[in-house]
Amino acid sequence: MALPKKINIITGAIFYLVRKSQILKFKIFKKLFSYFYFFLKQKLECPYYSVDFANRYYYLFQNGNIIDAGAHFGYLSKYFCRALTNNFKVYSFEPTAFNFEFLLDIASDKKYKDKIIAQNTALSAKKGKGILTENYSVPTESKITKILNDKIENIKLSKNQKIVEIISIDDFANTLETKKIKFIKVDTEGEELQILKGAVNTIKNNPDITIALEYKFTFNDNGDFIKDAILEFVNEYFKNIYVLTKKTKLIKIDEISKIRKIKFSAELICTNYELN
Repeated sequence: MALPKKINIITGAIFYLVRKSQILKFKIFKKLFSYFYFFLKQKLECPYYSVDFANRYYYLFQNGNIIDAGAHFGYLSKYFCRALTNNFKVYSFEPTAFNFEFLLDIASDKKYKDKIIAQNTALSAKKGKGILTENYSVPTESKITKILNDKIENIKLSKNQKIVEIISIDDFANTLETKKIKFIKVDTEGEELQILKGAVNTIKNNPDITIALEYKFTFNDNGDFIKDAILEFVNEYFKNIYVLTKKTKLIKIDEISKIRKIKFSAELICTNYELN
């Protein structure tokens, strides 16, 4: 989920300068930086808070595990915890080392210990390795830029790149003692479709599952949005697709014509439940 452009430029400069200054080595400044980041997400960007999603639609989260793919600092992992039931967990995947430090701080907090399980791993269609390219100015915009084959000895990496482990949601779910998955959130800067492909068995085995993913609408000259492979995928497995933004709240995707002239990123809520 991206912040408004002007704010994104300002916060990007702040993030870059803060990281370069090494000030985050001090616990108090690290905590203040985390509070600042969470404030931006909750007040200016994240639509889940604006509609109190986890409380209003609590049944989407209950009686199953939650997967947070692209957990970043853990602001949504923390939020989703309020809807957990029966000793289920939030499994939070974040491959970027900088983001993962903050995620670990939350996961180790006594309030969330044994509720949030931090995973320093990337997700995609299948198990393997990939190149993670990090954006130093915008910590939420690091992404997998290449999936690697078995021969990785001669790979040349830039300073902002590293090789990371990758697993699919299906493979990960098979490792869980309690395999029930109720909710998956995906925000991975372009890897969304591959992650969905790696979750097909999980979707089939959990008919009451809901998947929320960041999605950028594109429109043709007539103002109609263009359906792509992601929409084709979710339409195959889910009865209802909703669009969630801070401005539109929650509407069915068929009603997108009401705001079709606006180009925006939004959350797609893909579910077999009827939401209101």
